[in-house]
Amino acid sequence: MKPKSLDSQSQFQPRQLVCLEHDRTFLYGEVIEVISNRQLCWVRPLMLAIMSENIEGLSSYWQLETQIDLRSGADLILPLNLFRLALDTEIIPLLVRLENLHNSSETELIARQHLHRFIEQICQSHREIFQNS
Repeated sequence: MKPKSLDSQSQFQPRQLVCLEHDRTFLYGEVIEVISNRQLCWVRPLMLAIMSENIEGLSSYWQLETQIDLRSGADLILPLNLFRLALDTEIIPLLVRLENLHNSSETELIARQHLHRFIEQICQSHREIFQNS
């Protein structure tokens, strides 16, 4: 995954939905605030979506493998250029499914662990961005 251009992130507004993707995992969250002078984005995580790739004929598409509810977790502040706007066509079906998930204290612990591993992978994949922050 390449960092996005700064032009697209400078347009982020509070309450917009954004995505941070790595391999087959997509972190969706709501923008709380853009910290322009530091090129950071304060995001409230909504969910992690882990996809599997299915290939039928000549077309290839993503299929949801696992969806993890992160709404009760902590906010994140990460470099702005890691995010992109979430498309309505990708996020709306996931939000509908999210409303039907039932959380327990055990699933919340598992969700935190998944998010922690995902953020570690992002940090390792983009060391140059985090060293310059």
